[in-house]
Amino acid sequence: MKNVLCVISNLRNNNGVASCMMNYLPYTNGNDFKIDYLCLDDTDSEYVDYLKKNQIGYFSLPNGGVKKDIMNKKYIKELFKKKKYDIVHVNVVYYWALYILICAKKCNVKIRILHAHNPKLINNLSNRRRTFLFTELCNHYATDFLACTSSAGKSVFGKRKFKVIHNAIDAKRYFFNKEARSKYRQKYGIENKFVLGTSCRHIEQKNPFFLIDIFQNFYKFKSDAVLLWVGFGPLKEKIEQYVEKKGLSNVVLFLGDRADMNLLYSAMDAFVLPSLFEGLGMVYIEAQFNGLYCFASDQVYTDTDVTGNIIYLPIDKGTKPWIKALLECQYPNRDISYAIKIAKSGYDISTEGMKLKTFYESCIK
Repeated sequence: MKNVLCVISNLRNNNGVASCMMNYLPYTNGNDFKIDYLCLDDTDSEYVDYLKKNQIGYFSLPNGGVKKDIMNKKYIKELFKKKKYDIVHVNVVYYWALYILICAKKCNVKIRILHAHNPKLINNLSNRRRTFLFTELCNHYATDFLACTSSAGKSVFGKRKFKVIHNAIDAKRYFFNKEARSKYRQKYGIENKFVLGTSCRHIEQKNPFFLIDIFQNFYKFKSDAVLLWVGFGPLKEKIEQYVEKKGLSNVVLFLGDRADMNLLYSAMDAFVLPSLFEGLGMVYIEAQFNGLYCFASDQVYTDTDVTGNIIYLPIDKGTKPWIKALLECQYPNRDISYAIKIAKSGYDISTEGMKLKTFYESCIK
């Protein structure tokens, strides 16, 4: 039995990386490998409850990932010395990715996997400097490389050899559900509304204020529209104030962090998310599983197009292209044919589940 430490920022319900790694867990843990999780930040979630219930190792930095203090560093060192890991699988970036890789090497962890879930972040000078500094150092201390897409892998690892492991999900959980649609639309009083939906954290990367601008202008043409927003984050208060300023408080519904996102997709009529960038953007694929048509920014990788029901629109030309696309779209019927297409394209965990285990085995060999 080989011991594996999976390092991740947190196990929040709507954390895409967390969902990915938890989806692969049943296929890796107990099958020649014993998986532990180290999170930079502790959080209450169904994922954490699952790990504790099934006696799977769960650790978190005592002072959280923001603080790069002696106590956090000591905790990591002692964990490596105590547990004697054969593999460390790093799914975080920048300072803690580098520190953990260096610490793992000093503690004789032979296999040190660096997993790229996003391309290099170079949207401003500060991020460009930080990205290039830590990326090169992390690549130096890692021994093996994984990426969610070939584009992300090439961006982060350059000419180094890497393996693409899709951020696969359980297809069946995301099939369109008539009962869930009726339940949620009745619960939120939106039975006869056209529901635009989104699922994202309230952070700059997701371009939240532009999303509100899109909805505001769409609402002018379609007065029965509402925006259903799942997620939370540091910009939550500012976004809510922006919505109030626009006079949209009655038609923008903030649902917070949810563990039932797979069902909430069924309540929507279209999915919109104008991100400034994405590593892959699993929410677009989840939404397509559900039969939704998606409207994404042209900064999102086209790897997310797995059914043809997604359009990529500019974010530097105002809201007009978005409104035109939303109004002219021929919305598809909601059936499982789209989920079947996605399963065949490599994003269903039932077909992808063993790939991570196989990769671990190849690293050991």
